[in-house]
Amino acid sequence: GMFAYFSYPRTPGHEFSAEIVEVDDNEYGLKPGMVVTCNPYFNCGECYSCKRGLVNACMDNQTMGVQREGAFSEYITMPLERIYDGKGLDPKVLAVVEPLCISYHGVKRADVKAGDKVLIVGAGTIGILAAVAAKQRGALVYITDVSQVKLKYAEEFGVDGAVHVEGPQTYSQIVEDITGGSGFDVTIEAVGL
Repeated sequence: GMFAYFSYPRTPGHEFSAEIVEVDDNEYGLKPGMVVTCNPYFNCGECYSCKRGLVNACMDNQTMGVQREGAFSEYITMPLERIYDGKGLDPKVLAVVEPLCISYHGVKRADVKAGDKVLIVGAGTIGILAAVAAKQRGALVYITDVSQVKLKYAEEFGVDGAVHVEGPQTYSQIVEDITGGSGFDVTIEAVGL
């Protein structure tokens, strides 16, 4: 009940898969029975950011489950251009596409390369998926968090090191210990606090 952008009452759900029950003929090849995932972000198309093609910075973003009704209902409707064929992936895997896209986008924008030393700050879903994306590019990946439980889980995804953080003064020591003082090539903040 403390999320600033949330309005009540609200049906949650922006990370999801769904089965198409009914759809008109369309140019996207979408048909009833297909299992799909969707883009849950609705930008206005009119603000300064949208006109510049920066739809992620829309001044009137409407995220499903936050500013508009979410997908955790028996039925939802979606604009066709926001629906993506699941191509046979398990529905549970499709539900992870949205956070994976966020994580992968960050790794791609940071231009992570093979051999880079990468520090991921935050071992939640976005942080772990960013670590997976960086590992896929051949990076040496360390992840930090204040939660030892999350770090233990992150280790199951093949990170090169999981470091428990006990306070802000710890980061300089983490950098020194892992990199010998040369620093990380890339740091990705995945906490948001």
